[in-house]
Amino acid sequence: MTDIKSIIGAYVVLEEGLAGWFGVYRGFDEPSFTQSDLRKAQRNEEQMLSMFKLAHKRNPLQLPEEGAFGVVDQQGKVIQASADAPEWFLNNQVCGDLKGAADFLASELNTRELFVKSYAVTFYRMRGNKGDTAYVNISPTTPQSVPALVYLSPRQKAVAQEIMAGLTISEAAKNLTISPETVRSHLKAIYSIFNVSNRVELVKALSGRKQ
Repeated sequence: MTDIKSIIGAYVVLEEGLAGWFGVYRGFDEPSFTQSDLRKAQRNEEQMLSMFKLAHKRNPLQLPEEGAFGVVDQQGKVIQASADAPEWFLNNQVCGDLKGAADFLASELNTRELFVKSYAVTFYRMRGNKGDTAYVNISPTTPQSVPALVYLSPRQKAVAQEIMAGLTISEAAKNLTISPETVRSHLKAIYSIFNVSNRVELVKALSGRKQ
């Protein structure tokens, strides 16, 4: 965490013990926090506490509707995680399960969106003078029935179902016995049909439609 200059946030302690942490990081190339920033964070404490209580009552490892978060270093190691993050994330299985954390930090991209185990995962790069880290936002997705064939061809529907199940392009290609390039081609056509630009938006669009 040496590339993070300052943190503003709070640990949440419930009756059973530490429930998690929430807050904001700033790197060495960003301005320091001010008293105004502190007051803004404090105004959100009550709402955040309510969210933690709701998640904690269900199950600390069951992802709440609001999602969970963490921070990943250049080797793909989890250096910060909310208590309600998925078990695979808390157990530091990022590289194996996300298949892209370390690659993302080695690239020049500022964001990347992936799907794993029915979760939508978004990486946001945080730059520091001693290296980069990634803020990871993890949101639940519920696979739903894909819209009727009037919207999609049989092959497009098959591709969409694989994406809704949280598979990567390579995994979808293997399951459908087609090439990754063909999967990408079908995805491009599906994006156009639903007027979306990425898989996160596609899942949201398909989840809101019924057969």
